[in-house]
Amino acid sequence: MNEIADFFKKLLDTSDWPPRWHCGKWSDFHGWLYIISDLLIWAAYFAIPVAIIKYISKKQDAKFIRLYFLFAAFILACGATHFLDAIAFWIPAYRLNALVRFITAVVSWLTVFQLLKYLPEAFSLKSKQSLQVEIDHRHKAEDELRRLNATLEQRVHERTAELQNTLREISAYKFALDESAIVAITNQKGIITHVNDNFCRISKYSREELLGQDHRIINSGYHSKEYIRDLWVTIANGKIWKGELKNKAKDGTFYWVDTTIVPFLNEQGKPYQYVAIRADITERKKAEEKILSLNLSLEKSEKQFRAMIEHSKDVFVVSSEQGVSFVSPGIKQMLGYTEEEFKTLTPEELMHPSDLPLRWNELANPGDMIDLEFRSRHKNGEWRWLEGTGVNLKDIEGLNGIVFTLRDVTERKISEQRLAESERIYKTIASSIPGSIICLIDKEYRYLLVEGDMLEKTGYIAHNLLGNKAEDVLPEKRFQELLPNFKRVLNGEYFITETSRAGFELATRYVPLRADDGEVYAAMIVAIDITRLKQVQRQLEQLNLTLEKKVEERTAQLETANKELEAFSYSVSHDLRAPLRAVSGFAKMLEEDYEQLIDDNGKRLLTTIQQNSRQMGMLIDDLLEFSRLGRKEPQKSRIDMNAMIASVIQEAKVSNKYHANIIVDHLLPAYGDTALIKQVLVNLVSNAFKYSSKKESPQVNITSFKKDDQVVFAVKDNGDGFDMQYQQKLFKVFERLHNSDEFEGTGVGLAIAKRIIEKHGGRIWAHAVKGEGASFYISLPDKEVQQP
Repeated sequence: MNEIADFFKKLLDTSDWPPRWHCGKWSDFHGWLYIISDLLIWAAYFAIPVAIIKYISKKQDAKFIRLYFLFAAFILACGATHFLDAIAFWIPAYRLNALVRFITAVVSWLTVFQLLKYLPEAFSLKSKQSLQVEIDHRHKAEDELRRLNATLEQRVHERTAELQNTLREISAYKFALDESAIVAITNQKGIITHVNDNFCRISKYSREELLGQDHRIINSGYHSKEYIRDLWVTIANGKIWKGELKNKAKDGTFYWVDTTIVPFLNEQGKPYQYVAIRADITERKKAEEKILSLNLSLEKSEKQFRAMIEHSKDVFVVSSEQGVSFVSPGIKQMLGYTEEEFKTLTPEELMHPSDLPLRWNELANPGDMIDLEFRSRHKNGEWRWLEGTGVNLKDIEGLNGIVFTLRDVTERKISEQRLAESERIYKTIASSIPGSIICLIDKEYRYLLVEGDMLEKTGYIAHNLLGNKAEDVLPEKRFQELLPNFKRVLNGEYFITETSRAGFELATRYVPLRADDGEVYAAMIVAIDITRLKQVQRQLEQLNLTLEKKVEERTAQLETANKELEAFSYSVSHDLRAPLRAVSGFAKMLEEDYEQLIDDNGKRLLTTIQQNSRQMGMLIDDLLEFSRLGRKEPQKSRIDMNAMIASVIQEAKVSNKYHANIIVDHLLPAYGDTALIKQVLVNLVSNAFKYSSKKESPQVNITSFKKDDQVVFAVKDNGDGFDMQYQQKLFKVFERLHNSDEFEGTGVGLAIAKRIIEKHGGRIWAHAVKGEGASFYISLPDKEVQQP
């Protein structure tokens, strides 16, 4: 590798060899003969490639191009070696000469390979004689071809003339079709291949936008899938389809076309394209839709008008010289007559004598109209007030008479009479109530009645208001202040406001006045002077503030007293317990230390001392508990009474020396202070155990039930019971219905239970039969018991 690198590094270096003139013995003749011969060979070798390239450039269809270029390269490389040999007499560039010779060798072998490749093809080329024979045959064939072409041209000319005539006819047909119809052509897959100008015009798509698309580009979505499927099935079977299609243009508008689709069939009878010929029928469809819409509207209007006539409280009557020709069904409800019965009656038979005659003379000409108000006889004999209008419509075909529209206003008339009576009553009341204003206003805020001695005091004059609308006679600012109140009362709301006016304080009642059907027809406004009352009220408020301050001071004093009382209670408890413990302890010591010296009677006395000490201790505890209940507020919550009674029974069985058979029903939940209610149940259950302990089979039943708005819990036993005439003593402190020798106790437990239940808003009571048992009941308010 180093030699190769050194070779290319010194490729042009000539210092390693002397010029060829100095190598050997060259004569001038010999040397120049060698040099000139090499240069001539080099020149010839250079000319040969030039000639080859010039030939190739002129002959466009020359073969073996690659071989020509390789041969040219081979000649040039050979010539280059001769040129280097010639200049070596002066410039001994033997390394470059060796490299050129190597390149010449490579190109020479490449040329050999290409020559071997193309030689078979070159030898297959025809000889000049063969080519000449072939050329002669071709000349004969060309002569025959020219003769046939002449014949063919004649026939083509004739056929062309026929085709041109046919084409002109087709063009005329196409022109007529394009001018008069909307045409589109699609292939068998439904791809649009042709559209005429009319198609582009109505669809508002350009031809470029349509070609290559299918007809979904103009699908409006109006037709069902079944409709489109039937179309495709028809034309796919080679049949012509005719129908109407609603399409959608590019701008979103819709248009209708009467369409005929003709399938073009191939030799196998299968469609290869479809021609659709359409006619714009949009205006016709719009006209049809409009006619249909008008017919529907007319039919709907007719139904609505008929329904309005049949269900309207108003009655419509058409009368002519021949009598009543039409009366609406409402006449039955209004006057009790059927339509046929009413048509036979005359105005004299229907109308009150005082309201006759009917003013026919005012309805002599078409278009004349009069207002009517009269009484008409009901079928049951009553008189009903009717009002309405009469219009001469004799010039209208189909009516040809006078049309009366009548409405029963009897109730309104009665209300007006009542209102007039009420006005007289209100006027009398207002004039007899000092310090007041009474007004009546109708639904247009018109004053129907204005009375009261406070009018002038507050700046109003009665005759200026009466009969006028409030907005016309009151200052604008005052009217805007009153307008919301007017609206409220006329909407049926009763309310009271307090205002100050001209130095007076007024309480104003807004009272809606209703007709028998409940509709508000007017409002009564009563304003009372409460100036003196407000003064007294302010004085009372001041007194209340003073009283509240005194109550706060008294409350603070009571709280201090309660704290002192509580401290005193604990002090007394402590002071009482100390000697009790001493007495009990000394008695115990005597009993144990002097047992041998004390006789049986002494021992009995010592036991009694100890029992009484314990009883006294229990009494002190109960008294303290009773005292604390007066100051403790219950912390109420929902109580699961089933869980609580189970806990109470378990504790009673463990701590109590008495036992009984206990039956507990499913208990309703309660609402109260858990600890305090449990304390009550412990007391009642313990008492039930205690007072039934002397029975052979003691039994306790615990149940619950609802009564009114209370939940009642009952604890029943079959024990000793008590006489009901002493029941008022049960719940008092230190009151007992049994001796302590029979049943132990302090006489405070039921008093504590009573105070706890009363603090819950409930009550406690008992029922008993002497010797048969007792039932104790507690009731608690049914508050939030149903809440989870």
